[in-house]
Amino acid sequence: MSCLRAMFRRTTPLGLLMLLMLSQLSTPPMAAAPAPGWVYVSSAGPLQIVYVEPSRMSDPQLMAAVVAEVYRKIGGEHAFQIDFFDARDGAPVRPPYTLEQRRHHKAKFNFNPKNGLRRFVRLELVPDPDNAAKPRIRETEVELPLPWPPS
Repeated sequence: MSCLRAMFRRTTPLGLLMLLMLSQLSTPPMAAAPAPGWVYVSSAGPLQIVYVEPSRMSDPQLMAAVVAEVYRKIGGEHAFQIDFFDARDGAPVRPPYTLEQRRHHKAKFNFNPKNGLRRFVRLELVPDPDNAAKPRIRETEVELPLPWPPS
């Protein structure tokens, strides 16, 4: 303690620097913030591509947070679409998507300010009834807990 008092009395720049370094060493490290559960991958014009952890893909709060973040980034004046993928390696950088990438394309959100469209759908690859070898996409619309416009 007397060493610290001596450093305070001599308030030289070096003494202040040493005091700052010592105070940093004595405090416990801060806990890391929890991961957000999603990562922005890329964009191609109005299309925004994001990766969401598979365990969080069914979390409507997380999906609403992603939509709100993209809305803040792009603004409400322009139409956009967000494609949600559940595999980091399966998330494409730009369209068109391969069949393997389509297997990981789990949801999408469409926004168009001109006609008021705000639509979130879950996506599922199912066999085409006319051609079982060719899969088709089934869309199921879901309501997100999202105040509009997002703040």
